[in-house]
Amino acid sequence: MPLGDLVTDRAPALVVIAVISSKRLQERALGGKPREREAAVDDLLQVADRDHQGTIEVLCQCLEDKVFKVRAEATDALGKIAKPSDAGAIAALTACLEDPNAEVRHVALEALGPLLQWDEQGSAIDILQVCFKSHAVAGVKRFMVEAVDLIGEFAPHGNKPALRTLINSLEDRSPMIRCHAMSALVKISSWGDPVVVAALCRRTSDINWEVRAAAARALSSVALFGEQEATKAVRRLLDDPDQTVQSEAMTALAVLADL
Repeated sequence: MPLGDLVTDRAPALVVIAVISSKRLQERALGGKPREREAAVDDLLQVADRDHQGTIEVLCQCLEDKVFKVRAEATDALGKIAKPSDAGAIAALTACLEDPNAEVRHVALEALGPLLQWDEQGSAIDILQVCFKSHAVAGVKRFMVEAVDLIGEFAPHGNKPALRTLINSLEDRSPMIRCHAMSALVKISSWGDPVVVAALCRRTSDINWEVRAAAARALSSVALFGEQEATKAVRRLLDDPDQTVQSEAMTALAVLADL
């Protein structure tokens, strides 16, 4: 049929399928100019099903690229096509947690969440320990917050290694990290867990008012009704110098005890 007959108001939509060589894309991702490498990595994601293992290997090599944007694109792409059983991809993404660029570290952390093994041996937590090193690269506090949030999102309910890490984070010098750790604990701790309740009770005496308010909120979600230690700790906050903390304490006591 002549092309002119297709281009009419009554003609059906013309669909053009472009077949892109994954081999050519792989070569461009590794040897093109910076912008070409970045674009090729994104294109590889679209055709990864043609050569899954080959794409994985190329993306892992791209993680060593001198241009951080290429590394970030490769990290994101690797996280999208890797499987939880792919030890090589997980190891490559784990190495990215120590990348000098904050964006690459952030993308690597997001990519690892659904791939990690959240077992009682602490496999996932062992990998994430780099995020909690005080001597880590610049931006460590933000990185720690992201790691804490990731644990709250992906760790199974009652996972002991995850709970220990979050409880330890309640002692961090950053009020922001302490608050995020409490929010994560609410998501993964078992209702009435005495160790978690005790840790949250200690935070009701925190020097920072936001942390004290967060502790009251967390206790209302974790502690059992009538739990004495939690009730006593929250009741003390009714005399807190901060009105927001007082309000949070009132709300929490309505859940924990008969007023």
